[in-house]
Parts: sequence; C-alpha cells; structure tokens
Amino acid sequence: MAFIRDRWHVTNPATGRKKKSDRYGTGLRWQVEYVNGDGAVRRRSFAYRELADEFCTEVKAEQHRGVYRRGTGPETFEDVAQQWLEAQIHLRESSRDGARMRLTRTVFPSLGSRPVTLITQADVHSAVALWSLDYAPSTEKVVPLSDETVGQVAAVMPPHLEALVRLIAATGLRSGEARGLTGGRVHETHIVVDRQIIRLEGGEPVWGPPKTTTSRRKVSIGPMVYAMLTEHRKLFKSGADGLVFRTATGKPLMRSAMSRAWRTARDKVPLAGSGWHQLRHYHASKLIAAGLSPVAVAHRLGHKDATETLQTYAHLWPAEDQVMAAQGDSIVAPVMGGNVRALRSS
Repeated sequence: MAFIRDRWHVTNPATGRKKKSDRYGTGLRWQVEYVNGDGAVRRRSFAYRELADEFCTEVKAEQHRGVYRRGTGPETFEDVAQQWLEAQIHLRESSRDGARMRLTRTVFPSLGSRPVTLITQADVHSAVALWSLDYAPSTEKVVPLSDETVGQVAAVMPPHLEALVRLIAATGLRSGEARGLTGGRVHETHIVVDRQIIRLEGGEPVWGPPKTTTSRRKVSIGPMVYAMLTEHRKLFKSGADGLVFRTATGKPLMRSAMSRAWRTARDKVPLAGSGWHQLRHYHASKLIAAGLSPVAVAHRLGHKDATETLQTYAHLWPAEDQVMAAQGDSIVAPVMGGNVRALRSS
C-alpha cells in the first residue's frame, strides 16, 4: 500500500473538514507513505504534489509486481481503510463521506476487525456473497423527461436558475460541474470542465477536481447555447470569482440551494423527477436518439468508459434486431418501390 498525505492540513474529527496543521507553511508539504520489502513503513516527502504523485505511482507499480509486499504488523482491515480514506484528498467531502458510510455499513462488520495479512480470497468471496443478498443492484431503468417537462421545469425555476436548467439539458453537465462554471471556461464553441466547487470557506468557493479524471473534458456547444449564457451573464453579473450561476442573493450556488430549488419546482411540475440529474439523463437520451455511439455519449458525459454508459442507458438504444430489420427493409425497398402491401400479399 502507498498513499499521499498533505502534511500542511489535518482533518477535524468533529466536522470532517480540513484545517491547517501545526506544520502549515513549513517543510515539505506532500508525504508518501509506503511499505518496503521487509514490511517496514517508509515515508518520503516532496515539495510538489506532482513529484509525490509520480513517486507514489512508481511504488504502487512495484508493489503490484511483487517487489514490495504488505507488512506483517497487526493492522486490521479497518485501520488500512481509514488510512486510505484520509489519503483520498482529491475526493469531495460528500464522496468521502459516502465511501465511509458504505464501508461502515457493509465491509467493516464482515472484515473490519480482521488483520489484513490474514484475509484470504475465500474470505472476500464469502463476504461479497453475503452483501449481494442485502444489497442487490437496482434494476430500475432510467425514464428520460419529455421535452415538455424540461420546458416546464425551466419555466418555474427562479429567473437566476432558468438558464442553468437549459444548460444542463443541452450539455449533460453534472450539476456540480454546472454550478461551478466560471466565465473564463465558457467559449463560443465549447465549455471547459476541469474543476468544481467542493465547499465554501469564509463565503468563498474552494475548488477541487471533477468527479473523475475522465470528467476533465471540453463539451461542445452551439451558437444558441453560447448566446443563452451570454445573455444570462449580462442579466446576472459574475462576482470576483467569475461564477456564471449564483443564488438570488449573489452567493456561490451550493448543492443544498440547488436541491431546494428542484424540490420547489417539482411541487409545480410533478413529472420533474428526483433531482437535477434528470436533466443529464434527458441529454443522454437525446444523444442516443440522434444515433451517437456509446463511446461518443460516454465522452460527452465524462463517464469512465462506454461500459458505464451502457449500464445506465443501454435500454435506450434501439434493439439490434430492430436495427438489422430496418436495414434489411432499406435494401428491399427500392426493388419493391416502397410498396409494403404488395410485399405482404406475395
């Protein structure tokens, strides 16, 4: 195992938030902790995160090849998992809390107290089999909103959020990506997605990376979308941070405010569904109806790969047998002159 620690910050156990440590501003900030070949814990510090990332990647690769091995100490699975959570500084607090909750509810009761060195493959298989009985994957299929419903949702939103509804519906951005959009990342032909707001400190946004590495992307837009954003920015001025979308009082738009706005809209438009992600599903359905491939849709949405896209939207693509039947008809149609009745009577 190898992970990176920010020596200038620590987590407040009461709030789960980062705060400055006693080391803040002194010494090398980024420390890689890893286990060497004889099982001893080693640490190496760097001034820059990029250098720590590079070294950590090298260590993990060596561990994977068997050059390094796990120590023989008393660490339990829960000990190691907690260390891993602390090391995931790239995750949003909500994502880290979600991972912690899933570990606490499922993994820790089965494996948490077991020493890591004594956990076997059979133990893992047995635990997974038990989890699958209580946590079966959902089979509910995505049902996209209609054009009419999307229009109704936009119409009942407060004026400062109407363009946000239409933007997500037109681009498939995640709500966090859209509310963190700044003017410098809006271009005539595309929007750059490379960061999002993860929290506020002193009323100012704290930026973090997108949800995944594949979430970093350029999302193409047409002249109408660009014109809409331009008009919105004229009506609702950006602050010093350049945010395109804000609350009615001019503050950065956080997830809680967006959730309240959606619930209010749903009271007026019951078919709106459970949240802003419905607009992302709507956009995906439009791409699929236009004939785009799973790979193209995955890239547009910032999915890890086409497999993730198909897991959510496979049922929206036309069945292959229907496509093949239609292709067969297109071959026969010129011969039959498009006369289906004659074809049936024959």
